[in-house]
Amino acid sequence: MAKMYGPGTGLRINGTEIANCTVIDGPDGSHADIDKTHLKSKAKEKGKGIPDYGSLNFTVNLDFAEPSHQALVTSFKNPNSDAYQIDFPEEGVPPWTCQANTNSFKLTGIEVDGLIQMEFTAAITGEVNFGT
Repeated sequence: MAKMYGPGTGLRINGTEIANCTVIDGPDGSHADIDKTHLKSKAKEKGKGIPDYGSLNFTVNLDFAEPSHQALVTSFKNPNSDAYQIDFPEEGVPPWTCQANTNSFKLTGIEVDGLIQMEFTAAITGEVNFGT
């Protein structure tokens, strides 16, 4: 497989492609360290806790008439998690999917010669399916 580049990558919420997406960042997973050290240990002993897949952060060029942008605002107001999917541009690369709670947004770019954008964060709940 060759290097993959960002153009052509898409993000979906509940099956609907999010229009005018300019940045997708995440998932950004990690494990907690579990201290397994005991009195006869010669050094610290550590294990891995359950994974935390972090969050999806993404930015859109805002279009108030765009249904997918309205869906993001609705998702923020809704207490339930949503199905997110990252579609990669390279043929044969399966999408990554997860459930996430859209828990923050920020309006940016209100300036001379600026595009108005919204930055969203969706906290991942449960596992990420890496398409394997």
